[in-house]
Formats: sequence, structure tokens, C-alpha cells
Amino acid sequence: MNLTLNIYDASGKEVVKTAKSNTFDLMFGTIVKLMDLLKIENVDNNLEVLKMIYGAWNEIKEVLSTVFPDVSEDDWKHVKVKELIPIIIEIGKFAITEALTIPSDSKN
Repeated sequence: MNLTLNIYDASGKEVVKTAKSNTFDLMFGTIVKLMDLLKIENVDNNLEVLKMIYGAWNEIKEVLSTVFPDVSEDDWKHVKVKELIPIIIEIGKFAITEALTIPSDSKN
């Protein structure tokens, strides 16, 4: 999955940095945390996602920092919400897809 995150200047008009994440492996703990935070059944409703982001920003920022390790603490203040929500939704969907494709050994 290719994700691009734009970081803007203080005016919000000019991109000063672009962070990219081509592929990433989420640890199981990160997937669980993301699923708990996002209440995945509401992941297609942007208003619900925005409410969840607001309510759990520090935890979500921790997950986002795993995906975009080059984004600094200050950079997160300069990301547009309208660009961030689709990224969070994509990460949530990716986490679910990855969890569902984990092979299981039915021989016990």
C-alpha cells in the first residue's frame, strides 16, 4: 500500500514536507489498538472517524508514527484533516485485511 502524507507550512497553503510509506508491517498490538480506537464498523463514516481521532489523538498519532516514522511531533500539527482521515481509514482497512490473511494451521 502506498500512502502519502503532506505536511504544510503554518498558513496551510504550501507543502513543506511529504512523508511516504510504501509498505509496512503492523504489529499485532498495533492492529488491536487501531481496531479498538477506530471502532472499525464506523470506518466508512468520516464524521465518526473524526470524532474518534479527536478522542484518541495521542494513541492514533502513535499508530500513524509507526506508518510514517519520518514525521516529527511538530509535523503532525501541520497535516490537513481532510487528508488525514482517508489515510487513517486506509490504515484501518489494511490492518483488518492483514489480520484476516494470517494463515491458520488447522492441524492440531
